Amino acid sequence: MRPARKQLPLIIGGAAGAVVLLIAGVMMFSGDKAAPANPTKTPPASPGTPPVVAAPRQPPQPGKPWKNSLGMTYIPLDDIWMAAVETRVRDFDAFYQATKYDATGGMDSLQKDGFKDHGHTWMNPGFPQSPEHPVVGVSREDANFFCKWLTEKERGAGALTGAQSYRLPTDREWSQAVGLEYETGGTPEERSGKIKGVYPWGRGFPPPADGGNYAGTEAKAGAPDNWLTISFYHDAFSRTCPVPGYKPNGRGISDLGGNVWEWCQDPFGKANPRWGVLRGGSWATSRPEEILSSYRRGFDPSFREDDVGFRCVIATDSGSR
Repeated sequence: MRPARKQLPLIIGGAAGAVVLLIAGVMMFSGDKAAPANPTKTPPASPGTPPVVAAPRQPPQPGKPWKNSLGMTYIPLDDIWMAAVETRVRDFDAFYQATKYDATGGMDSLQKDGFKDHGHTWMNPGFPQSPEHPVVGVSREDANFFCKWLTEKERGAGALTGAQSYRLPTDREWSQAVGLEYETGGTPEERSGKIKGVYPWGRGFPPPADGGNYAGTEAKAGAPDNWLTISFYHDAFSRTCPVPGYKPNGRGISDLGGNVWEWCQDPFGKANPRWGVLRGGSWATSRPEEILSSYRRGFDPSFREDDVGFRCVIATDSGSR
């Protein structure tokens, strides 16, 4: 059982992060988290029957947006297509209904009494979720199984070619989507936080009024008394928001900053090759350095948390950058 997580700095990019991780062993480092209000009174999410979406007439075509059989829109990004929004509860529920895959157990969530395993799951993370909210509480392994299922499903229906598949984005693909075309460093750990002053909305801190779903003053509700939030910032969502929650960036991709941390497929760094990579911050993130577009969070790929989700890309021949 992992140790209870406290609200500690998450500056684990670069060499200093590697030293901290080596000293701390398996101790978890997290972003700022806010406690769900009255989580024990929150009913489980009830996605119900997913809407019927017509199967695509042809597979994704170069340079053109595409919508899959679950109604997920994909935006062309060089030689891949990236999901315009984070994977939703109804998408993950379609996977669960088809496979009965068990993505429950060991999920950490935050309440008034602190951050630990309260028995929550992606179906009931401890705060209200509609089918259009991003799924949370999924590990990198869970996300990979979702991608494998969706690949097989859509190849079988002729919606993908035999060379096309769903997967998690690479760290560099995620950077390209958020607008960081040129970064130095051989690993996500080495690239983390190197580009200063650039955020998903542009430059300057705190975020503008439409900057994203971060831990503004609204996140104080139900949180520990000393929980940190962004001063002089307030958004409409104390936890997750339906997607798309905010206007897309210039590439047509929404919510790359805030709402939920997003899994990438890379290992974090040479010192910790088993750790995975999270990007983008979440509804619980308040520290400016963690909201930078260039920030990476090292995280155990088997862990599940109430502010971690994912989005998919479609690649050809499983190519990656």
